[in-house]
Amino acid sequence: MRGLAIRAEYALSRAIAEADPADEDAQLSLEIAVLQAEFLGSADWKNEQAALPIMFADEPELLRAWAEGQYRAAMAALEVRQGL
Repeated sequence: MRGLAIRAEYALSRAIAEADPADEDAQLSLEIAVLQAEFLGSADWKNEQAALPIMFADEPELLRAWAEGQYRAAMAALEVRQGL
């Protein structure tokens, strides 16, 4: 299932960060999960997969990151086509 590992990492890291806000590893893991969601959005765009991963549907930060990945991949492809 697309996005399952990212969602699981995000949920676990968020729970740890909420329990111990000083836990830098949990904060870093949250940031990594968001970056992975963005990368998945980019990869999905390149594979013509426009459907949102169901695992991100109720997690706004992952949804935003995935959509950002889709956008960045589309803009990069447009720049290549335009010779920029």
